[in-house]
Amino acid sequence: MSAPEMSLVVSHTGSNQPHGMPITSLLDNDLYKFTMQQAIMAFYPGVQCTYKFKNRGAQRFSRKAYLVLLGWIQDLSKLKLKDTEATFLASIAPTGTPLFSAEYIQFLRNLTLNPSSEVSVDFLPNDPSNPDSPGNLDIKVIGVWDVVILYEVIVMALISEAYFTVDDQTPWDLPGQAELARKKFAALAEGGCVFSEFGGRRRRSWAVMDTVVRTFAEEAAKRAAGPIVLTGTSNVQLAMKYNLRPIGTVAHEWTMAISALENKTDKPIDFETVNPTAILRWNDYYKGNLAIALTDTYTSALFFSTVTGKLAQSNSLRQDSGNPFQWACAAARWYWTECLTDAQRRGGESPLPDKLLVFSDSLSVEKAVRIQRFIGLLNESVWHAIANKTDLLQVPSELPTKGAQATPLAGAVGPFKAMFGIGTHFTNDFEKSPALNIVIKLSSIEVKGVQKPLVKLSDDQGKHQGDSATVESVLMELEEIKKRRGLQ
Repeated sequence: MSAPEMSLVVSHTGSNQPHGMPITSLLDNDLYKFTMQQAIMAFYPGVQCTYKFKNRGAQRFSRKAYLVLLGWIQDLSKLKLKDTEATFLASIAPTGTPLFSAEYIQFLRNLTLNPSSEVSVDFLPNDPSNPDSPGNLDIKVIGVWDVVILYEVIVMALISEAYFTVDDQTPWDLPGQAELARKKFAALAEGGCVFSEFGGRRRRSWAVMDTVVRTFAEEAAKRAAGPIVLTGTSNVQLAMKYNLRPIGTVAHEWTMAISALENKTDKPIDFETVNPTAILRWNDYYKGNLAIALTDTYTSALFFSTVTGKLAQSNSLRQDSGNPFQWACAAARWYWTECLTDAQRRGGESPLPDKLLVFSDSLSVEKAVRIQRFIGLLNESVWHAIANKTDLLQVPSELPTKGAQATPLAGAVGPFKAMFGIGTHFTNDFEKSPALNIVIKLSSIEVKGVQKPLVKLSDDQGKHQGDSATVESVLMELEEIKKRRGLQ
């Protein structure tokens, strides 16, 4: 391929012009990639792994977009941590203690990504006889887990930007994105929602996300005297640029990897211990900070059944698949059983311990506002159960109407606090031009010199990850476990 072919693409305005590499900073990534990388270096250094790309949508790519993407991925080798970025990482201390060690920051200073050996990208044309026909991408990331973990988000962002720069030329403009972001911020504020921006991986472009986050920072500054609406952004570079808090904890891949690395049985996954073990490892490293657990790596029903006692009391929860209303009800019942003392359930002790519920599954502004109202109903259910000295048996299954409002008992402050991680709806919301539905997930990891296949069994069957044979096998085992535990 020629150099001009690599640098000439179609801009968002529809005119041909040279287009540079969209990612210019090692910190143009989600915070949880760095928090997981640091923990992996402590517990599982040098472990080989593989990530695989999956296009879950209908869009297909041109060869030209593929060639642009190839060039951009190779340019990732040029990223180096700058002094100002190292200083910013050292300053991140959400609880007063620095989140990142000096040793880890020095590791990042010395790190050079090597995409030529760590990332493979192939183009699969729909018509094999016509290599220039539209097609799909076959992408794998292979290497040491504590290095290649950084590729997932940035490669996805590059895939999305290559597609929308080259293949989908729907007209749009950046000022329009700023105005749309202001309206979304106002609607979330009016709905009583607290949110973070999570839109890096499927963004339309770096320019769109930069515009959206800048607008949110401006709107938050205008409301500085009022209730908090914006907690921050998952993108570390933009957090640094706009003086926002970087937001992130842990992803599904942590539990997926531990299902193999810490498995002491002869079964593919030890469902009885995998969630507690993953949480214990994480909490052991971060000393109880960043204690927000994803419940749906192997279905939330299993999580709520096996994460009990002190682990339940010390961890907040994140919902990332399935029905958010049903999940919140299950979380409320779990909280009632595992997080409250008998005296608290009888109303003899107060205040009740707070429980943060984070929602991050394909959210829109309207959906977030509905969930926020529903959390009010859950809090009301808890207080009614305490006031009437009854068990928490009746909880609403879903918000009855769009306009329904929660009416908690007078003076009551409920235990459940909601926060919303909203991504693609912020950074790739364009009429008649839907975002890509793509993922890159950890697919195998080395155990005693052998690559073990990994799976994810979410609360939404469409989000299951892994090869079909392995998924089918572990699903059967999971159903047996659920049956023995009396789970639905």
